[in-house]
Amino acid sequence: MIRNNIKTILLFFIIFPLIVFMFTIFTNLRILKYGSPVYTNIDTCPEKYCAIVLGAGVVQNMYLSPVLEDRVKTAVALYKAGKVKKLLMSGANHTKNYNEVKAMKNHAVKWGVNPKDIFLDYAGFSTYESMFRAQYIFGIKEAVIITQGFHVNRSVYLAKKFDINAVGLVADRRRYIYIRQYRLREKLARVKAWTESIILRPLPSYLGDPIPISGDGRVTHDL
Repeated sequence: MIRNNIKTILLFFIIFPLIVFMFTIFTNLRILKYGSPVYTNIDTCPEKYCAIVLGAGVVQNMYLSPVLEDRVKTAVALYKAGKVKKLLMSGANHTKNYNEVKAMKNHAVKWGVNPKDIFLDYAGFSTYESMFRAQYIFGIKEAVIITQGFHVNRSVYLAKKFDINAVGLVADRRRYIYIRQYRLREKLARVKAWTESIILRPLPSYLGDPIPISGDGRVTHDL
């Protein structure tokens, strides 16, 4: 009996990690396959009605992290090239002392974007929630998703799961210090994204009334 129990325990510790490993590979391959097309050049990026700019770290609600600065600069360049008409800044606003999207908007305006063409989504707490709300709240049907290369396939994949005709634009403008950590974390994030979009389908933390992306973005600036 004891010997059988030991065999069962040993099998569990062998088989369970193998299942987790195979599931991780499966979900990563699915997202890499279906999270496309992805472009690295503004000139070749197709025109869409809007761009979704995904949030990242800010300091003192004023300074953009290198990752976020590159996303916003890429979005501004895309807008000035006439490839998109509107920008949706989607990020976290956990407290009044931490607000990614207002910092993103302020920099985009400083760099030449008309404020009326910038919409703010303060409840983009994850990529999944950003895409859910982009479709549900802002009525987005097509978009360029702007983020870094390590993150872009998951972002496009999730956008498509919410019926957004999406393409990705890579915002890599420099070598990032923590790129290895970002890539490792992304492998696990893809597992979560696949599970949420296929199996769990949770509602986002907040919903709300529709704010059509075709309108004036300034209505979202003081929400």
